[in-house]
Amino acid sequence: MYRRPGGIALKPLLYYDIKGAKKQVNNGDVMVSCPQWNEVGAVDYVGKAEWGSYNKWKGKTTDQAKAVFCKLFKSAMADPKSNFF
Repeated sequence: MYRRPGGIALKPLLYYDIKGAKKQVNNGDVMVSCPQWNEVGAVDYVGKAEWGSYNKWKGKTTDQAKAVFCKLFKSAMADPKSNFF
């Protein structure tokens, strides 16, 4: 876990990369702007991490994104103690 100001804890970065690749497979390219603030007016660290990992796969076809998803998931499963809690 990665701590941010205000007590926010982010999951491992590989988690967000997997989630972003999955969104690319299901939804295609990201069409929204990067979130800056959450609903309570604080910096949205989780939203930024999710958006950044989703935007990373912009331009990939569905088949390319599926291949990336499988590769990332395989690497996460190789070290489940670090990547899943």
